[in-house]
Amino acid sequence: MTTEVSRWLSKKEAEEGNPIAASEWSSLDHLFAQRLYHQLTIKLLEFCKTPALQHGRELVELYEHFLKEFEMRSVITPKTY
Repeated sequence: MTTEVSRWLSKKEAEEGNPIAASEWSSLDHLFAQRLYHQLTIKLLEFCKTPALQHGRELVELYEHFLKEFEMRSVITPKTY
């Protein structure tokens, strides 16, 4: 499953037209691969607020392809923000 997540993040990075946003996807992949879950959580909280993720199914896809992995590992717990 980890490989699938990494592949999906790499695909999102490659598809991204904005170099700054592409580096954000790369950063998420790096933090996930290194199991730096606290830093990854902080990065995700910031990243989810960006305008690029606020249209279409971007947030849904992020959840389906990336955040579900955390749920399965019980790394994060749902909170109300």
